Amino acid sequence: MPGARCFVRLLGAAAILLLGGVPVVADKEGPKGPAIKPGLAFKDGKAQVEDKLTGDLPRDKGKPGNVCKVYPVRMEAGRTYIIDQVSKEFDSYLRLEDSTGKELHRDDDGGGALNARIVFACKTGGNYNIIATALSGMGRYTLSVREYVMPKPILVTLKDGKARVQGKLTKADSKDRFGQGSECKVYTIRLEARRGYQIDLASKDFDAFLRIEDPTGKEVARDDDSGGGTNARVKLLSQKTGLYHVIATTGRTINANKESAFSLMIEEKEALKPAEVVIKGRMGRIDATLAVEDPRDLAGPGGQCKIFTVKLEAGRAYCFDHMSGDYDAYLRIEDPAGKEVARDDDSGGGRNARIRYMCRQTGSYTMIASSLGGIAKKCSFTLAVEKLAVAKPIPIALKDGKIQVDGTLAKEDPGDYGGRGGPCRTYTVRLEAGQIYRIDMMSKSFDSYLRIEDSTGKKLGEDDDGGGANNARLRFLCRQTATYHVITTTPQANTFERKGKTDPNQAFMFALHIEPEKATAPIVLAFKDGKIKVEGKLAPDGFHDRTRPGGPSRVYILQLQAGKSYRLDLMGQRFDPYVRLESVNGQIVAEDDDGGEGLNARTVFRCTEAGTYYLFATTYANPLKLGSYTLTVQQE
Repeated sequence: MPGARCFVRLLGAAAILLLGGVPVVADKEGPKGPAIKPGLAFKDGKAQVEDKLTGDLPRDKGKPGNVCKVYPVRMEAGRTYIIDQVSKEFDSYLRLEDSTGKELHRDDDGGGALNARIVFACKTGGNYNIIATALSGMGRYTLSVREYVMPKPILVTLKDGKARVQGKLTKADSKDRFGQGSECKVYTIRLEARRGYQIDLASKDFDAFLRIEDPTGKEVARDDDSGGGTNARVKLLSQKTGLYHVIATTGRTINANKESAFSLMIEEKEALKPAEVVIKGRMGRIDATLAVEDPRDLAGPGGQCKIFTVKLEAGRAYCFDHMSGDYDAYLRIEDPAGKEVARDDDSGGGRNARIRYMCRQTGSYTMIASSLGGIAKKCSFTLAVEKLAVAKPIPIALKDGKIQVDGTLAKEDPGDYGGRGGPCRTYTVRLEAGQIYRIDMMSKSFDSYLRIEDSTGKKLGEDDDGGGANNARLRFLCRQTATYHVITTTPQANTFERKGKTDPNQAFMFALHIEPEKATAPIVLAFKDGKIKVEGKLAPDGFHDRTRPGGPSRVYILQLQAGKSYRLDLMGQRFDPYVRLESVNGQIVAEDDDGGEGLNARTVFRCTEAGTYYLFATTYANPLKLGSYTLTVQQE
């Protein structure tokens, strides 16, 4: 069918791709499977293929969802690879996945113009999949993979917080393939986490250009002329302790007949060190300024920034405000490991930024306050952190397999800071694995909204009006027996504020009902002589498959063995079948639309980890066009 999507994460017979003389085995799928292009061979350290995207190819299961070709490749740990897709006929798009189908990188225009480039620092040796696709259009392209060997770095050591190096660039120097492509010298220096450093590259002989990479090889800063004239200057706030790479290069090719001397200066700057915001009682606040020469937040909007730290406690909610009358305020929050957990532009009203955050881990968090569009003069701002009241969970228990709770929401109730911010009540309930639970929240007073989370605060499902009118209904497939959080709230907090004006003490009633669904309960399947065959029927009231494509589905549970391959066939008479296989933690490991005959679905899955898997029999097309089907799972 036109527009059908077919992608198999793990494939079947062998196709060989040579990378640096190392054969790579990729499995081969049937006529509707991914287009695998074997025969790439390295020559002078580079693997390259000329190929073409056409309309009859399967579509990539990831965004942007256009036709694609898949190239298996083996990569070695500790090496860095540059993957390029170049085309004059369409807008190139690349994705990189590991052997389990987990996406590691994606890129649109990183190769310049409409070409795609992925730079991948491989930490775990093994097989990977390169997906060559398009943001738009089709046509011919060149795909190349080459290993990048960084020039041997020169170790620099800070003494009394400073280091100065005199050097020269020559035509014999290696080129900086990630920067301007010109000759470069590479230095390594140990920097401490959450300290400020100023790095200057000055030369009278060439246009200086600086790049900084963190211990993982990720570029964290680059600069051309911020040091005055054609000199480069980077102000860096290091997030991790470790060896950083400082790449001294030029924006232009150097003159072979002219001496190209330079001076590199690295200095720790106390003024750049992040200031700590201390929460006293319920509030912490600091007044500060942004200047033109301040470092830029390259992980955010790119404007000048100041960095602050604050100690947060697990289980508490906080409100962060970045306010300024001089510029468009922008705010990012990073956890103790340096992972971004929230960002915001204008939620604080006007051009101010506001973040409400439920803390899941006690520790020191980083707040990056920056300007959205950059500044041209010194500007003032205020950063405030406030503790918010949190709803204390109410434990409930199913009796005879179900429970109904009557509750109330009021304007003064603690807000749902893990969701939309309205007043909420949180309940904890123990649910059993292998059950589909129907969770209803009903109210005649307000628009109900439901969310379910695991014990770590990870959102597992949510609903607004699935119960009809303003009632919420959530159908939750429980994969692990555990205690879960059910949050009852509303998507319209302003409704409470408006109604509360007539009666500030007014409470709004609701009912919460939780019950396992017997008619749609997952069916446990068992192999007999290496095969499973079952007849079933999709009905409008079946469990709705919200992962993709969203129609009614039937859920099956089966045990698979590591090292075995399984062929999954879903054949329907009156509808377009779609089959999906997930691990016990919800990761999609295989899925297909039209890999079988006609509109039937077929996919082959090679199991690498023994255990429980969930199989979804559903439909790709019209969710109202349903009917009977035959499902077979054959061990190969």
